[in-house]
This record gives sequence, C-alpha cells and structure tokens, in this order.
Amino acid sequence: MSFPNSAPKIDGRLDEKFWQKPPTISRLIPRQADGYAPVQTEAWLHHDTSHLYIGVRSHEPILRDVLSEATARDGAVREDDSIEILLDTNRDQKSFHHFAVNPEGVLYDANGKDATWNSTARVATAREEKKRAWTAEMAIPLKEIEADLAAHPTWGFQMTRNRPRFDERKSYEWSPSFWYRNLPSFFGRVDVE
Repeated sequence: MSFPNSAPKIDGRLDEKFWQKPPTISRLIPRQADGYAPVQTEAWLHHDTSHLYIGVRSHEPILRDVLSEATARDGAVREDDSIEILLDTNRDQKSFHHFAVNPEGVLYDANGKDATWNSTARVATAREEKKRAWTAEMAIPLKEIEADLAAHPTWGFQMTRNRPRFDERKSYEWSPSFWYRNLPSFFGRVDVE
C-alpha cells in the first residue's frame, strides 16, 4: 500500500494519479480456486494517517447487465453486482470489518457479522462506458476499523466481486476461501507500511 500525497475526491471516478499506477490487485479467482474470473477486476489500496482509500474497476462486457437492486444501506447489497472488502486489521484471524458497495453506491458495512454497526466511510461509484466497467471509491476511517499501523503493519485482507447472472450467483475472490466465506483465517495478507 502506498501513502498518497493528497486524499482523493470520493466521486467514483478513478482519475487521481495514484489510481493510474499498477493495481495492488489485478486478478480474482473463483471461491473454489478452480480457475480465473472471466472478467477483470482491478483494485488499488492506499492510506494516509486517517483513512484507507480503495479504488476498484470492475470490467463488464455488457454494462446494461449489471444488477443493482439494493437501495437501502445495509440491505441486500451483496446479492447485487458488488465489491466486498473485509479487513482484519489486528490479524487475530477472528475479528474483521466488512464493507460492500453495489454499482449505485449503496453501502453495506458491518463489524464482523453485526450489520447494525455503521461507519462513516464514504463511497461513490461511476461507470466508464469506454472501458466497459463500473468503478467504486471508498474512504474508510482507520480509527473506525481499529487500525494501528505501527502495531499491526500487516493486515488480513479479502476482496470479493459478486457477479449474479441468469439465476446464477458467481463470486470471485482475491484469496480463495472455498466454502468458508468471511472466515478471517482464509483472508490473504496485505502490508500497509
């Protein structure tokens, strides 16, 4: 993860300079680890002293097929086309914070499985017609996810892209969890310093 010179404007557009660098994550795989995702997903992770910034570009050959029905915060966002971010900032492999956003910018956030917890994270989404993609930007306060960069420079991290199509729900992950979804011991590791 890198430290940006200035915070991005959270507008869903990945036009700041640090979103133009090579992505932190450039390939997702099916949850069962039996191949690669049929569409590309790119993600960038940056932080400053107060926020974790995440930018995601979800390529989609036919943008009109993107499903985005959830409209209420903490609603069924994960049933839509969506990006999920799970963070185990103390690497205890038990606790985590969960964020998800659909193409309309509707946020789901939870502390573990407690969806009554609400952060002050800012999210925004946009569509890139020429690149055939929808994009998301997130600014997550480090204090709210209990991130102590000095004590825990390596975090447990998981990113999932949900892509429902034709009565079939497919999910692709950065670190394969097989059938143990949202279990921090299956998260990958990311160095934040």
